[in-house]
Amino acid sequence: MLRSRLPAVLVAVMAIGCGQPEELVRPDFTKALSGPTVTATDPPFGRRGDLGLGVTITGSGFDQGSQASWERNGSPDPKVHVQSTTFVSSTQLVATVDIAADASLSLYDVAVTTLAGGRKGIGTAKFEVTQAQPIVGTESAFGVDEQGEVAGRIGPEGAFYWNPVSGLLAFGTPGRAYDISEDGRTVAGFTGVCCDGAFVQVNSGGTWQYTRLPKDPAASYHTARSVASDLSGAAVFVGGMEGYPAKGNNTIRQPRLWSPGAGGWNRVGLPAPANSDSPLFDVNAAGAAAGAVGGRASAWLPNGAGGWDLATFGAAGSQAWAINATGTLVVGYAASGGSTAAQYWALSGSAWLGHSLPGGCSEAVDIDTSGRILANGCANGNRRTPAVIAPPYSAGEVHLLGALGYATGTTSASRMSAGGTWIVGQAPSKSGAVGVRWTLGVP
Repeated sequence: MLRSRLPAVLVAVMAIGCGQPEELVRPDFTKALSGPTVTATDPPFGRRGDLGLGVTITGSGFDQGSQASWERNGSPDPKVHVQSTTFVSSTQLVATVDIAADASLSLYDVAVTTLAGGRKGIGTAKFEVTQAQPIVGTESAFGVDEQGEVAGRIGPEGAFYWNPVSGLLAFGTPGRAYDISEDGRTVAGFTGVCCDGAFVQVNSGGTWQYTRLPKDPAASYHTARSVASDLSGAAVFVGGMEGYPAKGNNTIRQPRLWSPGAGGWNRVGLPAPANSDSPLFDVNAAGAAAGAVGGRASAWLPNGAGGWDLATFGAAGSQAWAINATGTLVVGYAASGGSTAAQYWALSGSAWLGHSLPGGCSEAVDIDTSGRILANGCANGNRRTPAVIAPPYSAGEVHLLGALGYATGTTSASRMSAGGTWIVGQAPSKSGAVGVRWTLGVP
């Protein structure tokens, strides 16, 4: 009984003294050697077709001869080939990787295996293969044409135009550029309540000329949100709204169109109840527009007599963000239980019929000429990203768009070009948020 209460080490000493072999009773004070850890990669993303991409891996426990691998589902993925792994220090390696043109658009685990002992550490979801291209120096991208030219917001400096060849041009005005014509020559946006409001920048002979769009003197501000282009790509309509003071600090928005003419831009008011908030968000080349009236998704359709007919079809809390080229399909969202769900409404005869979209998306924001719908907040593993949903709008036609590999922040899309070649929006980056451009890459 006495011996059973003695500390284990003393019992071991007593056992040795009793003639038992020392190697059988010596206490084990050794600790298991820990393996390497992987905490971050820089950059945390790569694009399909990247060759010789240098990726700095940060962690601990690295040694000379450590090897990196890109893994999915617990195994190295052959579509992300590691050419070489260079030892920098026990906390840093540089891997040179090739990303196949058909690599999965997904998050990848980055693993490091040490030479000594073959111990392995895994950084879960530390790298993303994506279609997203950051537009360096910008904050968000809002409009894009088929040539890949982009309009958006640069940050405090305001509106910008970006060309894939000539690069970034800051217009030097506050606010943001919301859209761009298909020929890349007309950019429309909003300079802010403090300033002039709705504007266009028109490129004439290589020089951009700023023009303030006409406004009702009774309106406190106006905003341009959409540019519609004819078959040549030239701007034929700019769509937006004017804001009027209401009770308290509220504002009532009213739908407006502007069209270019010989003497400048002409302003047109569309029908809406005077006491109802009625924003307009999109217009097509025929002058058909989409928005909301009194908190319900709505459309304005030309009636052939020089005017427009208003159709309000969404349930309470719904909104329409975009309308297709033929004026027969509107996309947006419906509200239910404190959340929103992506929705589209199709014109059947004289009735607009609502349909839910697959993918668990929160809103639909644009549609191209072939009927592909751009949506945000779509389920993508344990996160939410934009997606393109192709006709017939089944679960198998949800094509997810990637981000830039950063774990925090929201990735959202704003618009796609008429033919669906390009999509623009915003994604989290090392410095906060950055405008991005995606290639569609789906049928």
